Amino acid sequence: MADNEKSLFERLKSLWEAMEKLGEVDPEFDAKAFFDEMWAEEYEDSIASWEAGNTQEINDAELAEDFDRQFMMIAAAYATGEAAKIDRVINHIAIIRRMKKLGIFDLRGSNKDHSDE
Repeated sequence: MADNEKSLFERLKSLWEAMEKLGEVDPEFDAKAFFDEMWAEEYEDSIASWEAGNTQEINDAELAEDFDRQFMMIAAAYATGEAAKIDRVINHIAIIRRMKKLGIFDLRGSNKDHSDE
């Protein structure tokens, strides 16, 4: 079976095994606080760029399918003339398109179907 035919779980199995070899996770490490602090400086600009092209409140899974909306977001970012905003919008769109291609959005839906009862 080719790599692109393997399930996401099969492709990530070796990464999970490597992570387990690193040892236990620090129970006091707060990943959310860590990432919030890391991204805090750019958060407001990023949200403003997103809202500039997302006036109809589309989620990432829908945006990955909507090429017209992607174009509008990129055009809105370019209209600001700010390289950082342009980069963030293009990177965001590239990431969600890659997530769609890899089936990441499908995994979110499968969690709803297999929730604990």
